[in-house]
Amino acid sequence: MAGIVKYFFSAPLFAVLTAVSVCPIFSDNLSAKLVITGPGTQIYTYWGHIGIVIRNNDTGKDTFYDFGNFSFDSKNFYRDFMKGYMPYLALGSSADAYISFTLSEDRTLTTYKLNLGNEELEELDALLRWWVLPENRVYLYNYFDKNCSTIIRDILNQVTDAQLEAYTKPVPERTYRHYARIGAYLSLPTEVLLHYLIGPRTDRPISGWEKMFIPSAVADFATSLEYTGRDGIKRTLLGEKTVLQTSSRPPVPDETRILWPYMLAFGILLAAMWCIQGKFGMLMKALIVIFIGIPGSFVGYVHLFTNHQYGYWNINLWPSFPTILLALIPIFAVKMKNREKILAWLWTINLAGLLIAVFLRLSGLIVQDAGAFWAFFTPLTFSASYPGLLLRIKLQNKLRRPANPTSQDQY
Repeated sequence: MAGIVKYFFSAPLFAVLTAVSVCPIFSDNLSAKLVITGPGTQIYTYWGHIGIVIRNNDTGKDTFYDFGNFSFDSKNFYRDFMKGYMPYLALGSSADAYISFTLSEDRTLTTYKLNLGNEELEELDALLRWWVLPENRVYLYNYFDKNCSTIIRDILNQVTDAQLEAYTKPVPERTYRHYARIGAYLSLPTEVLLHYLIGPRTDRPISGWEKMFIPSAVADFATSLEYTGRDGIKRTLLGEKTVLQTSSRPPVPDETRILWPYMLAFGILLAAMWCIQGKFGMLMKALIVIFIGIPGSFVGYVHLFTNHQYGYWNINLWPSFPTILLALIPIFAVKMKNREKILAWLWTINLAGLLIAVFLRLSGLIVQDAGAFWAFFTPLTFSASYPGLLLRIKLQNKLRRPANPTSQDQY
């Protein structure tokens, strides 16, 4: 990444970056800690952070190594993000500066002593130094496969001679979608949007190894891992635990929110709003079309034109198919004939899309957790579609039909 990083995922602008020497330090002079940071306020901090502190016992210098650094002000950041091309940086910075800043953000901060033999400590130090060299420090970020947590997982696996991987791969866990959603518990809109945008690749059960895309999972597994060092000594990878601060935020829940009742109620509300007549009704129709069509367009864009692989084959595209945006033409063309029928036929495409999505899921062709969105789309797409229009006309005619004549009163 060219230029100066002006805002770090893991540290503030004023954090002092340390000059990392390429000269090795002997293990007798080294100690190491794993640092786990809890969720923060910004969306990109919801899932926490992770780093390793290497202490030079001769100089008393603590260097914090982490892999979650990026700049909003870097050239073409937003364009690259939209394309799924996200360069991140590995950096070595002042551990004191990072800790001080993190404590000021009301985030839980925990350190664990890394129990490593001399040879493993030297290798850990060398690997971290290699990563932060200018020619090595930039890598392409991927939310699930290569992030600040998975790189540290891989480094710890390397210094334990793949014993961390062997220990965690057989462990069954939930899905990427599950852990992504519980991480977003701080913001309901963020959770719903994330749930909508990620596709079926996030719905398969994962292993403990894969779960370590979450920083806290690295600590959980490493705490229970007993490995054999190169000196033949068995050690627990993580030792003494020190909680520097506990956040006032609620802890990350074990289960996701139950969304479908609220989504169903919202869908019924929009379905009722679609039936409003007059100028206000047309305004409501325009807002509903935009609300459905723009996210649907983005889902299609992600699948066709980006490297966001975990958004591919998203069946939420079908009930929010972008052709619905064409409905803006009859909505604003006041003198267009058969406006209601044209709108209804456009919505019928989305109703058919909903049925396709349900078929793909029930047939097992695509396995994706989309039930909450079906609850939302069903009342709206049916009400606005041609079958819904016919039903409304039938009900209106029935209500307008005069009552059956009754016999005259007998006196």
